[in-house]
Amino acid sequence: MAKSWKYRRKRKALTLQELKLRLTEAVEAAEEIILDDGYTVQEKLSAIHALTQSVGSFAKLIEATELEKRLDELESLIEEWT
Repeated sequence: MAKSWKYRRKRKALTLQELKLRLTEAVEAAEEIILDDGYTVQEKLSAIHALTQSVGSFAKLIEATELEKRLDELESLIEEWT
């Protein structure tokens, strides 16, 4: 069976702020699974793994966001000097 157009369409790239929001939501969802007694041990382990992966990605994103901000500030200073 052919996939519908929804699966073939290209998604537009997320901005850093949108990506930050999505990662925050992923971390909160994983935390909820870990803390809830209604999940199996395997589900909790999967959530822990997803949480560690998300936190690593989140740290890289924060670094990239801060570097982008610093770069923008430096570019504006250079424009003022020229």
